[in-house]
Amino acid sequence: MRGVLRVKVPESKWKELEKAKRSMPQDTTYQNMTAQQLREELPVRVISLARATERRTTVSKILEAAGVSYELVDAVDAANTSIPLSDVKKFVRGYRLRHWKDAERYRFHRQKVAVDVSHYQNLDRILKENRTAVILEDDVNLPEAGRNKDAWYIRVLAALQELPQNLDRILKENRTAVILEDDVNLPEAGRNKDAWYIRVLAALQELPQDWDVLYVDTCTEKRGAVLGDHVRVARQALCTLGYIATPRFARKALAQDWDVLYVDTCTEKRGAVLGDHVRVARQALCTLGYIATPRFARKALAQVRTSNLRLRTPFVDLLYANMIEHLEVAGYVAAPPLAGFSSAKSTMDYAAAFANLTEWDKWVMGWRRLH
Repeated sequence: MRGVLRVKVPESKWKELEKAKRSMPQDTTYQNMTAQQLREELPVRVISLARATERRTTVSKILEAAGVSYELVDAVDAANTSIPLSDVKKFVRGYRLRHWKDAERYRFHRQKVAVDVSHYQNLDRILKENRTAVILEDDVNLPEAGRNKDAWYIRVLAALQELPQNLDRILKENRTAVILEDDVNLPEAGRNKDAWYIRVLAALQELPQDWDVLYVDTCTEKRGAVLGDHVRVARQALCTLGYIATPRFARKALAQDWDVLYVDTCTEKRGAVLGDHVRVARQALCTLGYIATPRFARKALAQVRTSNLRLRTPFVDLLYANMIEHLEVAGYVAAPPLAGFSSAKSTMDYAAAFANLTEWDKWVMGWRRLH
């Protein structure tokens, strides 16, 4: 994030993008997974101060009642003056770093830096492990599971199954591949085991050099011009039964791929409905909880490291919000939300802290929230 001001994405662009997302294939990663398998596959990490025993007890009871397997991750403690400066400098730059160093004068700023670094450290862990994970803050509230201890995982799984297809593998291998869904039906080969490949080859040989994707069927009668005996132009595609995708197609599709799924964005400004459990996120105003992919971690940390020194490294919630609002990441939100806020007392005295801010700091914080 090299500056605060950016060109606002027009409504027409959002609508065009959301329309494209509706027709994208769904991510196959979770399609045949059970709630129990998701519990084992998707770690849940709760950021919490080690000394905040009351909040830890509260959130632990909430998560256990919800049937969630979780790990309490020690947050960076602003009150701990023995934290190596190098741990903070890895993620914070500019005069926010000076705020961290001057604990007496900038107590609130130091606390906010600690919150941000806690999130960035968890993103760094996701990146190192190359594993998608749930990140929750310790004031999260989940509904009780009741008799079904997998209830929350069932809801999470339903949302994940509606997210767009992850085509990372094609890009990494830089190799064209056939993607089929498990309800596909192919004619029997008979005596010639290569019969299907002969038909595929005949189609591929008729494609122009600029082709991105070849569908096995588009599930629609709205087709374009015939290019040969085995191929015609696709004007519309209404299903993802099967297709041959090039790395170029994957690269283009990834602009609309999912990076992060929020449990709640704390705002009513949401985008198109993609299914019964997911909507496009156009804005995100809190970091209560989110499911972050390694790709999201990579993008967010890249923004942190290239932040303009003169403008300060952005607050974590504002950094995420800017990335989503400017289409730098593909964000989604569970609908209805997967979590809400608990009644746990905050470890930060926002009212007292805000009263002690300079007029300049108040203006900067308010102005940045509007931009």
